[in-house]
Amino acid sequence: MQRSERVKALIASGVLLGCLALASAAAFTSRGTAEVFIDGSNNTFTLAVAGSTQDSWQPTGAEWAGSSTAAPAAAVDTGGEPMVFAVNEPESIRVAVKNQSEALVGTVALAVTATATPEVLDHLYVTIRSQQATLVREMPLSRLRGIPWAADLAPGRHEVLDVTIELRPAPAPLPSENPVTVHFSFTGENR
Repeated sequence: MQRSERVKALIASGVLLGCLALASAAAFTSRGTAEVFIDGSNNTFTLAVAGSTQDSWQPTGAEWAGSSTAAPAAAVDTGGEPMVFAVNEPESIRVAVKNQSEALVGTVALAVTATATPEVLDHLYVTIRSQQATLVREMPLSRLRGIPWAADLAPGRHEVLDVTIELRPAPAPLPSENPVTVHFSFTGENR
């Protein structure tokens, strides 16, 4: 046998072995179809909120205000009137947020804003405490932005925050009664 014939025979043997390997692999390979149905009806993440000016208040079922918006606002019952602040007399408010989801855990942030005259607004200081920690300590309300807290809010669970707002003295005398409307809004993001 000549050299060129040996090369041809070797190449033909390699091709034959390759075809056998492919045929064997095809014999051990199978196909199937998997159908997956996704029902997102229990995968909504919404928040409910409530609030009160009572010191030991805990939210009840009827007090929760549900929301389909991204930032529900806590309705704190002050008799329909703005809160009235006197200098160095702190006011306490409790606000609560509840994760109404049946399945999704989420993080929540609180934003606090107020409507008042500029000279009053510049001297309102806020402290916010959760059950686990102080989130904000004596910060000017005018500088306060969204306040996230580290704990995740599990489905069906709620968190109550204690908010203390104090009107500090100003260089120029402030009126003895200063009406302030305080707004609390929550935003959440599911994980």
